[in-house]
Amino acid sequence: MDINKCFSFIKICNEKILNNNEYNIARVLMNNIENIQNVTLEKVSLEANISTASVSRFINKCGFKSFQEYKNCMMAFNNNVKMHRLISHTQRFMRKTNQTLSDQLYDDAINNLQQTKINLNIDLLKQIIQQLKHSQHVIILGDSHELADFYTLQLDLLVNDIPTQLVNIGDKNNSFIHFLNKDDTVLYIDLYHDWFPGQRENILKQIKDKDIFTICFAQEKKHLEDYADILYIYGIENSVNDGYYSLPYLSRLLSELFYHII
Repeated sequence: MDINKCFSFIKICNEKILNNNEYNIARVLMNNIENIQNVTLEKVSLEANISTASVSRFINKCGFKSFQEYKNCMMAFNNNVKMHRLISHTQRFMRKTNQTLSDQLYDDAINNLQQTKINLNIDLLKQIIQQLKHSQHVIILGDSHELADFYTLQLDLLVNDIPTQLVNIGDKNNSFIHFLNKDDTVLYIDLYHDWFPGQRENILKQIKDKDIFTICFAQEKKHLEDYADILYIYGIENSVNDGYYSLPYLSRLLSELFYHII
């Protein structure tokens, strides 16, 4: 199973619908994800009131070679994600009440943010700001959630004449690498080493081979040391999603330091 294809499918359904036909196809596919093993191309076509050829084109756009590959991938994805979430939830919260579950999630969020504050390295953040200010072009690289947290930083760079793009690491199209040059900077946001490992290493290796200055924000350093010119560690190692509570703080801090540092 190529998990990246499944994430890409969901991303396209969320963000890249071009017209009413595509929306209708996406709506029908989403409505049938739980029952995907019993869904046929003809059933989707009938429910969406759209030709089978149009459905096939949308499936291809999402990165699948055929409707059968889409079904196989999504069935495995559904089972794996559901099993992982159930095991994770049971291990952490099985014997907790609703209130203690709520308290634990709050404590985890606060602990991650506090650790980021404890380890705050203003001198290193100032280096990062200076690097961004002297860049001809900036690429901010991460997944959809991480990129959303850095949207304000993108705007601050753009309005100060530093062309900046957000690039989703889960996308198969890595054409942005071709256009990078030695005066550009890549800012990579990493949450957990097991997410997009092959895709991440492939992209970062290509960037390193072009000798592009690379800044990495990560909760653990072992898998990024070979690629980063500046490696900024935040949060708590292996805390996974709890790192999302630290990222808005770091992004806002970078944005404000951009104007604060002359």
